[in-house]
Amino acid sequence: VINAYEPFSNELALTPKLTRDRLDVLSSHKERCELSLVLLGDRLEAVARIHEDAIAVVDGQRRMSYRELLLRADALARELEARGIGPRDLVGIALPRSAELVVAVVGVVRAGAAYVPIDVNQPAERCALILSDAHPKLVVTEGAQFDGIPPGIDVLRLPQYVPEAIARRRRPE
Repeated sequence: VINAYEPFSNELALTPKLTRDRLDVLSSHKERCELSLVLLGDRLEAVARIHEDAIAVVDGQRRMSYRELLLRADALARELEARGIGPRDLVGIALPRSAELVVAVVGVVRAGAAYVPIDVNQPAERCALILSDAHPKLVVTEGAQFDGIPPGIDVLRLPQYVPEAIARRRRPE
């Protein structure tokens, strides 16, 4: 299997500015192969259309459906876009392993940006070093002040962005 990708990896390594559209991929039989790129957000949306009430995330006792995951992630994506985040931007995510971490990753990706994972269990100095090296435009974190964010980086605290449809569903009748 690895040998089938050798021409692809060699061409990519030798031509770093090559885009996916211009990449010529041939199989070992010299037949043209289709190079398919499926984006995380697109794939998740396709699954959610079919299985919207199926469980997408389990976090302890908490269960989150695909519908809720996409609603929350899209709300976050809209907020990121309103703050000027888009393609080619980096967003730090400083959250513990949780459902909110999954929402943040999907939200950042759906905004078109890339994420820089920050392990909040690491010392603050290490987190600050990673963020200083990466230079994200913004860091998504939650609740209490996270000490590892260098000055000058915008901070977005979760869970502030709960879509109204989800909030209504959770209110007692």
